[in-house]
Amino acid sequence: MNAQLEALIMLQDIDLMIQEVTDQKTASKMSQIGFDVNEVGRLREARDEVAGKIEPELVTIYQRLMQRYQRAIVPVRNQVCLACFVKQPTKDLPTDAKIRTCQRCNRFLYYI
Repeated sequence: MNAQLEALIMLQDIDLMIQEVTDQKTASKMSQIGFDVNEVGRLREARDEVAGKIEPELVTIYQRLMQRYQRAIVPVRNQVCLACFVKQPTKDLPTDAKIRTCQRCNRFLYYI
């Protein structure tokens, strides 16, 4: 898998964790079962570190996608984007050289 794509997936995971911790309803449930939800600062530091490893243009596209969708990076199975369920062209088979995007929803894709 492309190193930039791996970093984007980590960035998305961290962003989703930050959303969960900052949501009052979810945070109270998490603290009831024993999770420490007071470490948002450390999550944001980790986010900045990971974002620094990604090309700035990819971060900009990622942030734009996250404003529109809950997830900016989604899997593809059997050539179908699992976010919008549109079949991807066979010419877009995965390679390590290029990050692929969905033909319809423009989300970043990774193949499973």
